[in-house]
Amino acid sequence: NNSQNTFSYQEVAVAPTQKAAMKLERLRTHPIPPSKMEQMIEQGRLPKPGQGPTPSHRSVLSFMALLVAEEEEDPNNNHETKERKVCVAIKGGDPGYEETSKMVIESALCLILQPNSCPGLAKGGGGFQSSAMCMGRALITRLQHAGIQFLKVEDAKKEVDLFWSDGMKRMMEMKEKKGPRAKL
Repeated sequence: NNSQNTFSYQEVAVAPTQKAAMKLERLRTHPIPPSKMEQMIEQGRLPKPGQGPTPSHRSVLSFMALLVAEEEEDPNNNHETKERKVCVAIKGGDPGYEETSKMVIESALCLILQPNSCPGLAKGGGGFQSSAMCMGRALITRLQHAGIQFLKVEDAKKEVDLFWSDGMKRMMEMKEKKGPRAKL
């Protein structure tokens, strides 16, 4: 086969509105200076070091990562072939505290308790490996048991729309519990 394998990678973020997207981009290109952050902490607009969101606030937070893998058709192939594509959604609760902790702990337990189930270790691999390459299905199973979902998705746009509508619904419910002037 004379076709050359290519790999490309792209990372994107999705925002619920154009205004929110522009704010995220502005924060990415012009981060808040440390002196301004300190001022915001003193004013109570940001939590102090060691403080974080309350359990009730964390309960409405969630994350979703969509992974899309596509195989392009080989232009040298004269046979009719369909483009192959798979989309997987990884979903969970609060990514800042709870889900990140689960990922770190389950990774450590996987390496310690199931080294023979980790393809990167079982094959005598060394050096730098991503968690997916090193621990593979063993880590996915552990994360699923810890409440993080891995789902095959047929329609990525529909999945993103559903994620945003569910998230906005949870945020509005929390705001209603706190009162009309509450900030989230």
